This record gives sequence, C-alpha cells and structure tokens, in this order.
Amino acid sequence: MAVEELQSIIKRCQILEEQDFKEEDFGLFQLAGQRCIEEGHTDQLLEIIQNEKNKVLHSALFTFDLIESVLARVEELIEIKTKSTSEENIGIK
Repeated sequence: MAVEELQSIIKRCQILEEQDFKEEDFGLFQLAGQRCIEEGHTDQLLEIIQNEKNKVLHSALFTFDLIESVLARVEELIEIKTKSTSEENIGIK
C-alpha cells in the first residue's frame, strides 16, 4: 500500500518543474516514504529515489530540507531572543 501511494505521488511530481513543487508535495512524499520504511519496503524506496527520472524531485526535496533546517534554526533564535528580552525586562523592573 505505501509503495503504491509513494509511486502515485512520484508520478504527480515528475511532471512538475522544480519551482512548482510545493511544501505539501514534500510532506506527502516524506509521509509515504516513512510508511515504506515502516512496512519494510526500503529496497523499493531506494530504487524509486535513485531513479534518474526523479531528478527534479531530488532537487526539490533537498531544497525543502534546507528550508526546514533554516526555519527551525530561525525559530530557535527567535525563542532565545524572546527569552533573553523577557529576562532583561524582569531584571529592569
């Protein structure tokens, strides 16, 4: 089931240009890939990922992964700054 779901997502994504690849597509791919792993279909997942026809998908996934990493770091820095500002305000009063 998971492999078929992943293949369906891949087919839809293969017709997209990299700039048309949306965060939703990334999420669906990630979820389906995780299900493949959980159901023991790692060989099939690897084969799908290595398929040259999925080159745009590779690039888009890498881009979204980088964006998620940067976003997580920015959120972490905002939290640190907010906490620091709150502590300074408490110390001033």
